[in-house]
Amino acid sequence: MRAFAQALIAAALSSCLAVAATAADERGPAVVKDPHYGEVLFHFYQRDYFPAIVRLLAARDTARLDHHLDESELLLGGMYLSHGQPLAASAIFERLLAANVDRDVRDRIGFFLAKIWQQRGYLDKAQQAFDTIEGKLPPPLDREAKLLEAQLLIDGGDYDRAIALLAGWQGKSEWSRYAQFNLGVAMLRSGRVEAARRLLSDLGGIDPRNEELRSLRDRANLALGYALLQDGRALAAKPPLHRVRLEGPFSNKALLGAGWADAELENYERALVTWMELRGRDLLDSAVQESMLAIPYALVQLDAVSQAADHYFNAIEAFHEEAGRIDNTIERIESGALLDAFLAENPLDSTGWYWRLEALPGGPEVRYLFPLLATHTFQENLKNYRDLHYLHRNLDTWQRTVDVYANPRRLPPAARERADIEALGLDTLAPRLEALKRRVDDAMRRQRAFLQRLAVSELSARKQRLDTYAIQARFALASLYDIAATVSPEASGE
Repeated sequence: MRAFAQALIAAALSSCLAVAATAADERGPAVVKDPHYGEVLFHFYQRDYFPAIVRLLAARDTARLDHHLDESELLLGGMYLSHGQPLAASAIFERLLAANVDRDVRDRIGFFLAKIWQQRGYLDKAQQAFDTIEGKLPPPLDREAKLLEAQLLIDGGDYDRAIALLAGWQGKSEWSRYAQFNLGVAMLRSGRVEAARRLLSDLGGIDPRNEELRSLRDRANLALGYALLQDGRALAAKPPLHRVRLEGPFSNKALLGAGWADAELENYERALVTWMELRGRDLLDSAVQESMLAIPYALVQLDAVSQAADHYFNAIEAFHEEAGRIDNTIERIESGALLDAFLAENPLDSTGWYWRLEALPGGPEVRYLFPLLATHTFQENLKNYRDLHYLHRNLDTWQRTVDVYANPRRLPPAARERADIEALGLDTLAPRLEALKRRVDDAMRRQRAFLQRLAVSELSARKQRLDTYAIQARFALASLYDIAATVSPEASGE
């Protein structure tokens, strides 16, 4: 039984159903003794988690899981996680942790709890879950657990413990490359720039075999380049910044940093070449916005004051237009139209933790939400919002079914004699369903409002940054005009 429970916990929490099946095969075939539990497993392995949860709870409440109580609890906890209910799941797992469960099962529970809490931003709870792990996890989980705990320590500012955890990592696998990157970041943040430079330089020079490692190499070069810039080593910062791909996700920030490295070396002509390349890119990016102020700064250093004034003026206009588009996007979000479009483009055919956003609604407004969509907070709450709509749809279906059976005249003649409304409990089920629908409706309203606040907060911060840049551009432009107005004809050579 415990061997099968281990396979189930791996499947329920890590989404690695193939791994779970392999583990079960190694221990021999699992025997399902309760037919109702077999039905639950059928829906579970089809990833129909909501029907599986409903059937499991019904079978448990009617005492039809006598032979699979422990397994069903593990499975229920995993499926609660899949539907964005970490509190309910953690209550089950903590109860199991307090019971007489094998240590390796307890350690797996601790790892998966830590993973979920960390993804949802509950860093203290994630660390508590990591602290429950006493033994050594299987190799794939052990490597992932170390990386997750190190990231948790870095996020919490405990760089020394993160360095101690990562320093002994061996090998040249992808896991070891991520460990090397995190180790370098922890060293940078703790002020050990030279030790970090050696690690990140090695990682920044690798020959990657896939896109994941290419992105990691770019991140390493970007982190090293900016660290050296901040350390006053502009010349040393240039090589790693130039190694970042021109078309990769980190190219804009690398171009901005490379330009500042040249500016620090007073090579303003070269800085201009880099920043002019950056200026032609998407204005949504903060690095592009900053380049629009950096270009006239360099032109002033080259005594091209008139051209600098033109660039400041163009920047002010661009910032104003972009701020207006952000205002329009905020209005659409507050009206609810954008969230409705997300639901329309992503049908409710799958729900839960494993669901991923596959389609974006049309319209120019969505581009402003790309950074927000990449965060765990927005993704998890968008999943919860979809799950609530899914629940509402199911309650509607159940309510229509109950309405039919609660009124025998709506049934076929052969079924009317068998319909015993009181025996079926349909007279009390209808008001309970209506009460549940009201609770779900209220939760949907609150979840919708929370998502809107997240999006509006993100966009407001972007607009505030644009307003700040516009103020800086106006101030610089006014200073140029003031200098021009105070220059005498003799001094100007006229």
